[in-house]
Amino acid sequence: METLGKQIVWRSAARGSQEKPLSLITGNEAREQQKGLLLAGLIHLVKDCPVDGCNPKDCPLHKVRKMKMPMRLKWFKALSEDDLIYLATYHHVCINTKLAAPAKPENFT
Repeated sequence: METLGKQIVWRSAARGSQEKPLSLITGNEAREQQKGLLLAGLIHLVKDCPVDGCNPKDCPLHKVRKMKMPMRLKWFKALSEDDLIYLATYHHVCINTKLAAPAKPENFT
């Protein structure tokens, strides 16, 4: 069973680990685990657009990508879980929109 937030989360131990076969994590630990997963899944976005490697002006990360990398990472790691969920949702929609759009001809300007 896995629900995150204020609810209870059950996780099973990895093979060979010293952890009990089933352990109970709750509240803050579950939220921190979810935030860690979001950070790991989104960290590549501070570099550039995952679709075409550019830095679109309409992207919420446009100004962040102009910062030096240490400042980008510090800014990114300070985001709240809600901010990370917003960025994940925004980029999921954006990537799917870009991939669904018909390609422009090479000589198109």
